[in-house]
Amino acid sequence: MKVNTIEILCLNDKQLVELSRKSVLSLSLVEMKEVQNYFRKIKRNPTDVELETIAQTWSEHCKHKTLTGNIEYTEEKNGKKKVVKYKNLLKETIFNATMKLNKDWCISVFKDNAGIIDFDKTNGVAFKVETHNHPSALEPYGGSATGIGGVIRDILGVYRCFLFRASRYESKRSSGRHASSEKNS
Repeated sequence: MKVNTIEILCLNDKQLVELSRKSVLSLSLVEMKEVQNYFRKIKRNPTDVELETIAQTWSEHCKHKTLTGNIEYTEEKNGKKKVVKYKNLLKETIFNATMKLNKDWCISVFKDNAGIIDFDKTNGVAFKVETHNHPSALEPYGGSATGIGGVIRDILGVYRCFLFRASRYESKRSSGRHASSEKNS
């Protein structure tokens, strides 16, 4: 098997952007410079597999750059304009509101890739919002085709296979401790 090394150490900004574009890495100049700095530190060029792995890990699909990004917009109320800024849109809105509510019926929220709420005294319901089947920065028209796979995988895996962890669920319910009040890991 041949290992392909990608020259990155001596590239200038323009060449880094071009490498990202030609290789469909979809990484910004800032991200490409981070990659370059890392490989300069370890004194070698990355392999094609390493570069693809980094690009995939930092992709819109995996990292949700838009949803967790810096957002600034102008809001108008009663004729007055106000600039609103978020450093992480998801954490400062939905996550923050959910944590403030701290409802007992929220068994697991923002801990796994799906959440669980009480349904009745013995059952919980898992919910999943899948972002990958909608248009994204990478695929603005059709969206990604991986949506339903993520929904199935994440609901089956929520709370470390919730169906097989009923005793933990019951102990959380009876102790009054819920994942929504635990520190997010």
